[in-house]
Amino acid sequence: MSELVDYAEQVNNGTIEDPTFVGHVYAAPMDADPWNPETWKLANPALGVFRSLEEMETSAAQAQRIPARESAFRNLYLNQRVEADERFIAAADWDSCDAPADADLLRGRPCFGGLDLGSTSDLTSLQLYFPEDGGALLSFFWVPKDNLRARAEKDRVPYVEWAKDGLIETTPGRATDKRAVALKLAALAQIFDIKGIAFDRWGMAELERILAEEGITLPLKPHGQGFKDMGPSVDAFERLVLSAGLRHGGHPVLRWNVGNAVIETDPAGNRKPRKDKSRERIDGLVAAIMAVGLHAREPAAPDYSAWRLGVISA
Repeated sequence: MSELVDYAEQVNNGTIEDPTFVGHVYAAPMDADPWNPETWKLANPALGVFRSLEEMETSAAQAQRIPARESAFRNLYLNQRVEADERFIAAADWDSCDAPADADLLRGRPCFGGLDLGSTSDLTSLQLYFPEDGGALLSFFWVPKDNLRARAEKDRVPYVEWAKDGLIETTPGRATDKRAVALKLAALAQIFDIKGIAFDRWGMAELERILAEEGITLPLKPHGQGFKDMGPSVDAFERLVLSAGLRHGGHPVLRWNVGNAVIETDPAGNRKPRKDKSRERIDGLVAAIMAVGLHAREPAAPDYSAWRLGVISA
């Protein structure tokens, strides 16, 4: 499509002579106010006729509040060429969900997990989401112990202090010890009622082998990282944050991950986080998105209240 637009512009300005090709592009100028209804008309000549003005107003209002949606609005509604990468959650929205999540009070409670295994020396994270307990979110992180201070200088974050405060678990050596991760997962499964753990298939073969060797059985559920699978999970996570339906306790490592995140939007409006475009680590956020998304895609439990009340007879 971009090539056709370029070709139309070249034909229209005389750079290319092609009497067999006609192209008309309705688009808003990049320097125009994207929130002005007059700008919308430049890209939508049928606005208010068969192009819904109400739907345009709703989408614009959301794009103004949600940073990750501005580029999608500009691209899909104003026909502007913009980078599809945007920051995800605004700091104010994230901080409004910093109510504490007490692990002791969550013992035995049902939850859904998201596991993001970092590469050999990167951050690894498990996030446990408790939908029946005010959206509590428990965060777990692992990082190799060797060169921890050098890694802190490289990423410009206080890994050493986080480790001392118990916010990150360190594993011996220069690579994350997946056996330590596996044993921790088994221990957590004894404490909480984990209904499922969503995971990225990349890098899981070694962990699955270790789990089998240790005789550990966990409800592992694969979760794709493309637009198709991540899109609904991103939407569910965003709705939860914007409605203040999450309690993450202000975990500083997770907050750092959220602040780093860049979101990418495909032409259909589906979104996913981009590790290669994000400023720093986002493993905890990816794990949290998968945990919330796993719960969102679980079928709802049947409601038999009408039967119990005698409203429906057999």
